[in-house]
Amino acid sequence: MPVSESPRIATTHLEAEVRAVVQTLRSYGPLPERTLERLVGGTHWRHGYVHAALVDAIRQGRVRNLGCGFYEAT
Repeated sequence: MPVSESPRIATTHLEAEVRAVVQTLRSYGPLPERTLERLVGGTHWRHGYVHAALVDAIRQGRVRNLGCGFYEAT
């Protein structure tokens, strides 16, 4: 199977970033956005992309917003 067809390979930067966010939340449990950004190395991501990954993960049902700036994997 070609690499691009492998279900384990992200096909876009955003999908890779969403996966990093989800994996980190699964590993650490609920986190505030600023801590999550630090743990995923988000300071090296393009400006605003940690938040964009969170929004997309929530839209996909992979992350839940707990309020007060905290998020958890579903």
